[in-house]
Amino acid sequence: DSLAWAVSILSQCLQDVSGLRVYWLAGDAAYVCSDNLLTPYSKAQLQDRELANRRVAFIFFIFHSSLRMHVEQAFGILVARFGILWKPMGFSLPVVPRILSACMRIHNFLFVQHVFPI
Repeated sequence: DSLAWAVSILSQCLQDVSGLRVYWLAGDAAYVCSDNLLTPYSKAQLQDRELANRRVAFIFFIFHSSLRMHVEQAFGILVARFGILWKPMGFSLPVVPRILSACMRIHNFLFVQHVFPI
């Protein structure tokens, strides 16, 4: 995961604007923390009692876990529903966001039709 991230175009773009500190992503412990990729603190880092409360709050309550959980749950629902996501896509990178967007739109349409039938 971390090697794929390091050589990705998105990673390079975020590094190019790292001085701005405007954009960031939430990653899991498989990645290295940087200015634009926030990862959980390790157990060793949590041993510093002075900062431990802030770090625990960051990890569990403020940003990290809550953001990742919602995104992972959303992708889990999409993968379960749409067979095109069951295996690696053989499409060019610019096409993949369009496919994901179509899956999301179809999912939302079906959800609304289920909850509010005409």
